[in-house]
Amino acid sequence: MLSPTATLTPLTTATSTGIAALTDLQALQSFFNLFSTEMGTAPTPTTPALLTFFDTTNFRQNGQKLAAFLQQITTNPKLLGGQLGFGAISLDTVPTWVTTVPSSATAAYKVHFTVLIGNSPNSRNEFVMYKDASGSWVALGNQLIAHMTGDNWICRRKKQLTPAT
Repeated sequence: MLSPTATLTPLTTATSTGIAALTDLQALQSFFNLFSTEMGTAPTPTTPALLTFFDTTNFRQNGQKLAAFLQQITTNPKLLGGQLGFGAISLDTVPTWVTTVPSSATAAYKVHFTVLIGNSPNSRNEFVMYKDASGSWVALGNQLIAHMTGDNWICRRKKQLTPAT
């Protein structure tokens, strides 16, 4: 019987790239483990070791550029001190609208993952990631230029529909 906090990770991901995906999946699992370790050191947004995980020019996550994203995650006490983990990592093809993967990349995926805080699932996220010419994986974020929840859209829409007084 599994414990309620068990994290299940797929053994392989079926993609058009076949068996090579298993090697890439293992490398990406290692990437996320190393990132968790780095976050355990309570880095600042400008810590060089932290910046090596990201494409510092083209990163974008829900409309945030890298500096804002790192400011948010490095000041969140829930993510620091060894509490951050990742699970259920799976690979998908990069959407055709993403144009920031360098032509020199040797592999690229849309990586889906569950964020764990204290071994408990917190949220499901995704990053576009690529392997650079040196074999290192680099995160581009989800590449979305904005993020809007249903409530935000409804409130803004109601405001637009409300007659001026």
